[in-house]
Amino acid sequence: MLTLLLSISLIGTTYADYNDGLKYYNEGDYGQAFVEWSYMANQGYASAQYNLGWMYGLARCSTR
Repeated sequence: MLTLLLSISLIGTTYADYNDGLKYYNEGDYGQAFVEWSYMANQGYASAQYNLGWMYGLARCSTR
């Protein structure tokens, strides 16, 4: 039961992080969107990896 509760809480946090990244992106704060999605992408979340790919493709982020 504890495992189930922990996994549900982690899913909610990840979803919030993704939505935070989306909010920042839509507001034009690409740097903060990059930070939010980079963490998730490194954890293996495909939607965050996809969005980072679009950001790189549209030159909305810098590798510096």
